Amino acid sequence: MRILAVVAKSWPVYALPMDRRTLILRSAAVVAFSSEALAQSADFQTFLRSLAGEARAAGIRPDLFNSVIEGLQPDPAPQAASAAQGEFTRPFWSYVEGGASAARLNAGKAAAQRAASDFAWVERSLGIDKQVVAGIWGMESNYGAAMGNRDVLRSTASLAFRGPRKDFYRRQFIAALQILQEGHAPREQLIGSWAGAMGQTQFMPASFLKYALDADGDGRKNIWTSTRDALASAANHLKLDGWISGLPWGFEIALPQAFDWRYGDRNERHDFALWSRIGATRADGRAMPSRGGAGLFLPTGMNGPAFLVTDNFEVIRNYNTSDAYALSVGHLGDRIFGGAAIRKAWPKDER
Repeated sequence: MRILAVVAKSWPVYALPMDRRTLILRSAAVVAFSSEALAQSADFQTFLRSLAGEARAAGIRPDLFNSVIEGLQPDPAPQAASAAQGEFTRPFWSYVEGGASAARLNAGKAAAQRAASDFAWVERSLGIDKQVVAGIWGMESNYGAAMGNRDVLRSTASLAFRGPRKDFYRRQFIAALQILQEGHAPREQLIGSWAGAMGQTQFMPASFLKYALDADGDGRKNIWTSTRDALASAANHLKLDGWISGLPWGFEIALPQAFDWRYGDRNERHDFALWSRIGATRADGRAMPSRGGAGLFLPTGMNGPAFLVTDNFEVIRNYNTSDAYALSVGHLGDRIFGGAAIRKAWPKDER
């Protein structure tokens, strides 16, 4: 850096031949970038050491904490990725169609056959329909094929250091340390998405501590390589959040031509019997459920597909608060086990 300063002072850069001028300017940029990176790394280490008290209060051993933070570098990727989540940036219809693409459906049917005994265990032990669990499995990790490849501890620490939800990610970082200390996964297996979501069910570390199950009985809650643990954990998430067994998440309907829009509020639940009386019919031709109620959901307005959604739809939204995600989970899971495609065309030329 000193040599570059001397050269610049004794011989103005603009007077140099083009190739040497470019070399000096690029070298200066590299030095400046490296200095900034070193400063950020030092700040990051200071920040990590400031978490020692929180870790100790959560029961994390000092030797484990020190071994994890030693040499840990900030990751810039999570901040860039947080602004580009498909649930909130893609058109609704594009997200839902992608969720139930032919490739994902075919992969889902094959995965459901391989995991038939695991789905049976989930339904028998937890009372959660296999369709919705399959939908989550497919949407979250493409049935375990796309679990992410980023260091969860690095990602959560980086987002706690510089991100819009610092307190949330501080808790996730401490929770990831607890998972490591409890022996559910070795350090090298704690990988996931840019946001720190892990395993086949893409649990955040704190959600793992709350919902994950050891369903295969090996003493570990292993949502990475144990399909039974992963599916059971997703089902337990739904169960503890209030899933009503035997009630569908919802389904597509056809509205009568002279529909009474007093019933158009999605948040107001009306008995299925009432929906039948006012002329709504299921798009797949099946009868309305004999019990329960639902609200009307028009995700792309009056000219697009119409759905009746139940309280279980809101339970799916507890997993991910996006309406597009919840509808995609329900629809994909139904399709995997023989359900019908969405009948009415999406109004793709409308916003």
